Amino acid sequence: MTTIAYKDDVIAYDSRACAGDLITSDCYDKHIVRDDVHFFLAGCVSDHEILIDAYFANDRTGLQIADAGSILVDSGEVFYFSCDKIDGYWKQPLKGYPSFAIGSGNHFALTAMDLGCDAAEAVRAAAKRDVSTGGEINIYEVNSKAACNGQTLDTARG
Repeated sequence: MTTIAYKDDVIAYDSRACAGDLITSDCYDKHIVRDDVHFFLAGCVSDHEILIDAYFANDRTGLQIADAGSILVDSGEVFYFSCDKIDGYWKQPLKGYPSFAIGSGNHFALTAMDLGCDAAEAVRAAAKRDVSTGGEINIYEVNSKAACNGQTLDTARG
């Protein structure tokens, strides 16, 4: 899966893609922009487009359920957008949250942010314990609307 962390208007995310316990890529871009909405995607890679399509759908009833979730930025506001079999698709504003994280390493990232780490440091901490988090750390600053990619996550060091 991945780790995507949000804190202080910064979204940090790794670049690892996996199929089960197999690392398929350490340079997968989980940041997709469509119609000026920035999606930072976790979950099944093959469901990322399904999730994005659902976000823009006028009527989400009857849509295929995606095994994916996203922290997204729409018009400068940050949200968590996901779905489940019970509630279908839903969008939750993250305004007021001191920190938030999704993906397989979310517990590690949340703990790191609770202990004072910023979003990028939290993803780096998650990569030390979560085998599905790794590759490069990428940063998106919500207010500047700029991405800074390519800070290496050295997952070989403990």
